[in-house]
Amino acid sequence: MFTLILREIEDNWVFFVAAALLACAFSFLIGWQMYYINGNSSEALIIMFIANAFCGIFVFCGLGASQMYWDKMKKISALLTTLPVTRNQIFTARITVGLLAVVIGFVPVVITTTVVSNLIETSSTNNFGPSYGLSAGIWIPIFLLCIATYCIGLQAGWTSSKIVPTLGSLFLSLILVGVIGIKGFELDAYLILIPFIACCVFRAWRTFSTAAL
Repeated sequence: MFTLILREIEDNWVFFVAAALLACAFSFLIGWQMYYINGNSSEALIIMFIANAFCGIFVFCGLGASQMYWDKMKKISALLTTLPVTRNQIFTARITVGLLAVVIGFVPVVITTTVVSNLIETSSTNNFGPSYGLSAGIWIPIFLLCIATYCIGLQAGWTSSKIVPTLGSLFLSLILVGVIGIKGFELDAYLILIPFIACCVFRAWRTFSTAAL
């Protein structure tokens, strides 16, 4: 299993680099926006968060689509099945690597935003008030949203075309972001995201387990 995970990382290293670079860049920009502007331009801060979310959607959705598309086109799994592995092991390794990429792109932003918000809360020049509301109750649904975006990409990767389904999955991801924005970060968000993720993973597994290699 570890060998399969390393192979998946090697095959998708571009997405890991992109996720890491975007996470570092937007962590710096968001931290600077929050600390130095400190509430004088809340619109700019909102735009920064939206830009970060859109880039994350593009990377995570593209990762899922790429994993399945290149597997279909290059018959990667057909090669791997000549080794003592099963399709379930290949699929598990693939999902594990995808989740790892999501974590790499997500965690730096969470750490930066939380640290800077704490600094502002203890600052005498705090213009935002006592709380940003940056708690686990907000970050967990956002993390689930990132995973859901990746799972949407898994569905797009099985089509014969690459561009149109990927654009469609990006549009679906934006719709999902809008739905969560309307429902908020309470129980409704979990009731939407968790079943959605489970259905996407199950469908991707069924497709992969029955596809001709």
